[in-house]
Amino acid sequence: MMNNSVGGGAKQQTHGIIAPHEHDVLSGRGNFVNYHAGNEHFRALVRKHKLEYVKCPKPQKGKFSRMIVDEIKNRHPPGRFLKQDGATKLWYDIGEKKALDKTRQALREGAPEIMKDMTGEEGEDGDTDGLSSANNHNHNHVKVAGGNNKVRRRRDYGYDHRNRCRYL
Repeated sequence: MMNNSVGGGAKQQTHGIIAPHEHDVLSGRGNFVNYHAGNEHFRALVRKHKLEYVKCPKPQKGKFSRMIVDEIKNRHPPGRFLKQDGATKLWYDIGEKKALDKTRQALREGAPEIMKDMTGEEGEDGDTDGLSSANNHNHNHVKVAGGNNKVRRRRDYGYDHRNRCRYL
């Protein structure tokens, strides 16, 4: 099955895709999806627009997800938002609505922490870094692996939902 794509009017396969290309954004879990070139580019676009997204009024937020989805679809070759069929292991296009939903969710992740940082909200000990000097159990911070006892803000990391851990 072939459908027209936003990217230059070229025909793009939308079902029965054997192998996604480097501009495709993949839905799902695991290292293959997380480290796929299209997903890394997608996350970079989200990071690029996130601060402006958080700062703008609600009626203007939709333009950011539309802008990111359009930028993915206007790449050469055009990027698609794909999901793998568990039975056939073939990939299919998730459609415009789900692509926008995925993008809106990515833009919302970490937004409360960004808002706190923008407003200069103080931590338990009065510091604006949010660290509690008494016990360092603030949920906005994570210890860096390797036993060096460094603590970093969560926003410095991406989040792997499947393994429930942060990565740089």
